[in-house]
Amino acid sequence: MAIFDDLITSSRGPGVIGTLIALVVLAGFGTLFMFAFDEGMGGGEKSIESVIRDQAVEVDSLKTTISESSKPLEIAPERKKTASEADEIARQTRLNKGKVDAASRIIEKVKLEIVGVQKSLEDYKQSYREQIRGEAVGLKYPELKTLTGKTFVNVSINKVDAVGISFRHADGSTRVAFDILPADIKEYFHYDVAEKDRAKAAENLIAGQHAQDVETALDQADRAKRTETIKLADAEKLQAKADQTAMIARIADLDLQIKNVQLEWDNERMRVHARGSGVVNSATFQARISSLNNARSAANQKLQQATSVLQR
Repeated sequence: MAIFDDLITSSRGPGVIGTLIALVVLAGFGTLFMFAFDEGMGGGEKSIESVIRDQAVEVDSLKTTISESSKPLEIAPERKKTASEADEIARQTRLNKGKVDAASRIIEKVKLEIVGVQKSLEDYKQSYREQIRGEAVGLKYPELKTLTGKTFVNVSINKVDAVGISFRHADGSTRVAFDILPADIKEYFHYDVAEKDRAKAAENLIAGQHAQDVETALDQADRAKRTETIKLADAEKLQAKADQTAMIARIADLDLQIKNVQLEWDNERMRVHARGSGVVNSATFQARISSLNNARSAANQKLQQATSVLQR
């Protein structure tokens, strides 16, 4: 170890080391020569340049093989990234579908709620209409002028319905349709064209049925008159038939009025209850209902009399 250190540090060291390196280089060239030109070592008669070229071709081939083999490895991270992105897209799609389904359920629920609110609003509007119209009985106008120019004085309202107003006046009594009444009266009584059309159609149906009944009765009477066997009983039955038809219509109208008054009474109780103060004037409603019930009883009695005559 001391000798080696002396060779490095002394002036003799570079000469000795250089000699050793030269020997190593000569040994390497000798080995290369043996591989290149010795038949036993595979060189044969090939020149060193030929061997170097062959080795270069083989090296290039190996490089190509390594490059081709490396391509799948290069693509693998990209494919992994693509698969990860696809998984994320699928996850987001499922998440968005869940949100859409939830939003759709909310929309359907809101639609149902809207329908319910609209139905409640229509029911309230109809109830309020009936209340206002029911309370109008006995309302007085010094003068009532229609859009056609006709004027009624000392008007006292008997009834307000979907079609118009029935009232007494200085020259008698009449019914005037809302179509020809002033805008302020239409607005006050909540005139609705669609409601009027439905009511008018119902009235026409009743009137048509009544007319048909009358026509049938008259036809029956006419045929009876053309026979020799006509008797007073036939005329009495004919009148009973007309009375029966009229009383059925009268009872139906009174039932509707009773229902409306009862509804007004219920609405008044609800308003007082909602205010938390005040007293419902039940006596007024009871008196109206009692009066209507008396009228209904009288009509029902006439109906029974007419039915009895017809059953003889």
